[in-house]
Amino acid sequence: MNSEGFRPPKRRERFGAEGIRHLLQDLGCVSRREQALRRNRPALGPGEWRLTDLAGALGIPRVTLYG
Repeated sequence: MNSEGFRPPKRRERFGAEGIRHLLQDLGCVSRREQALRRNRPALGPGEWRLTDLAGALGIPRVTLYG
């Protein structure tokens, strides 16, 4: 993204690995490792949420919800 001329938010000069990972997660792209981890997760009961899913539903960053 840096070589294509895109610039990250918050007045940074370049995209870093963390920013790219968050962008891919926000777009719904996941790694093979994460796909394998998701397949092995236990099912959730009624009213239970995964942290990332709940943060997305609430429209807040996952780290805010975690804190």
